[in-house]
Amino acid sequence: MAEPKDPIPASMTRQQAADFWDTHSVTDYLDELDPVEGPLDVAINEPVLPVPLSRQDLDALRQAARRRGLASSALAKVWLLDRLRGEGGR
Repeated sequence: MAEPKDPIPASMTRQQAADFWDTHSVTDYLDELDPVEGPLDVAINEPVLPVPLSRQDLDALRQAARRRGLASSALAKVWLLDRLRGEGGR
């Protein structure tokens, strides 16, 4: 028997949405989502770097980000850029 899932909140700030989806999989909610008609205008202006992490490290990153009110990807970017600047890379 599948575990009950948290309902998708009806109204969320951008930060609340980031926090929710950092801890939930969209694949668990496919039956609740509506298809979007027409083209989506989603532009990623920067390259994306996938970084494999252990479950333990990802959980630690998410907790640290939550304490700071950030999405985990935003905190990872801040930490990485801080380290690069400290190394003289930027």
